[in-house]
This record gives sequence, C-alpha cells and structure tokens, in this order.
Amino acid sequence: MRNVRDPNTINLFMEYDRRDAPRCNVDWWSKGHNEIFSFCRDWLADMRTFLSEPLIHTLKSPGSPQYSMVHLALLKDLYRAMFNAEPTKGFTHKLIGSHKPIEYWQWDIFEQLQWRVAKGVHPNEVISEMKRFHWRCIDREDVVHPNWNNNLEIRREWQTLRMQVLEAYKATCAACGRSYKEHGVSVHVDHIVPKSHEPKLALSFGNLQVLCEECNMGKSNKFRTDWRPTVFNEREIHEYLKY
Repeated sequence: MRNVRDPNTINLFMEYDRRDAPRCNVDWWSKGHNEIFSFCRDWLADMRTFLSEPLIHTLKSPGSPQYSMVHLALLKDLYRAMFNAEPTKGFTHKLIGSHKPIEYWQWDIFEQLQWRVAKGVHPNEVISEMKRFHWRCIDREDVVHPNWNNNLEIRREWQTLRMQVLEAYKATCAACGRSYKEHGVSVHVDHIVPKSHEPKLALSFGNLQVLCEECNMGKSNKFRTDWRPTVFNEREIHEYLKY
C-alpha cells in the first residue's frame, strides 16, 4: 500500500473512478416524505439529478438558512468541478440556477456523509476515508494473507471500518437477518466486491456489508451480491454537524 497523490489536491466530485466503487445504500429522503421521495426516485432512474433549490436545501439545517461547514466545503468543491472556477459570493445560487446534472455517484457523497455521521462517525473521518480511495494505491499483495493481518496500517484501518459497519447495520446479517445477540451466530464484515478481485476497494466503507459466518463462507469470493438493505437519511442528522 502506497500513497500516489497529495490528499490536498483531491476533489471528490472530479474523481470519476468512484464509479467503480459500489454505491452507498442510502436514499436521501425518509419514507415519510412520500411525494418528494417518489420524485427523487424518478430522477435517479436516469442515474442523475439536477441541482434544484429543493435538492440543495436538503443540505441545510431544518429551519435554518445555513449549511454546515462540512457541506459548505463540499459544495465549493462541487462548484469547482462543475464550473472549473473558484467559488465566489453567492456561488450556491449559481449551482441552483445552472440546471446542470449531478450524477448519482456525486450526490452519493452527500448521502453517505449524512448517514454515516448519524451513525456516530466524525464527518472529517468520512471525508478522509473517501479521499483515501484516491490518494493511495492498494495492491493485491497488500490484501492477501498474511499481509492483510500483518500490515499494521491496514489492520488499524480495517478494525475501525469494521466497527463502523457493525454499528451502522446493527451487526445483523444482511442476507438472512440473523444476529449474534438474537440467534447466537458469528457475524463477519464482508467485502461485497471481493478484495482479491479489486484490492482498491478493500478499505472502502461502501464496499462492506455484514454477513453471518455461514452466509459469508458461502459467498466467499465467488459472488458480488450486495445484500444491504436500503436505508434512509433522517433530518435529525443535522444535530451532529456544526454550523
């Protein structure tokens, strides 16, 4: 595993190789927002949506005209990616009025951030993990045994990601629904796309799911089935962000 880029040069909205990573299993609106939710699903059917005022305003704190510092920084990077220029005063209005499409993988950056922060992960850690996908190279020899277990840097990061996944999905098998607490089964954190096939996805949260030992052993590295349930962002997420 080696660094190949300067992290400070990475703009997530320009990094098109994120298309290779499995999409985060989050839909923006909760089931309670039926009308907006249906409209959003129609947009995503074309794998893109447009930066309308309602869409951008979902990033604001409820009842407030402000964006969080994290969202504001991301919106500035989105502006740079779309206009190839530095944002100036009122840049969010230009984003809204541009009628330019934002592709599903770009909007997924906001979706994944919201949901993971709501599960207790610091927003800066979420952004850092997304950028690590681009600033370093993970080779096949890094992810095969015994290197996967013996590399201290990989082991520490894997332990952190593993716990984030267990917390997010309540340590419940995505395939059969069993858990250690209720059914006494051992649970594993599985790579949806096997790490032996795509080493660069080995430490990507979006490529991880919870499976019980039996389901995981059956899946092995023969399948790429994403068993994760669709989850929904709730507006209470804003309690975790600083404005």
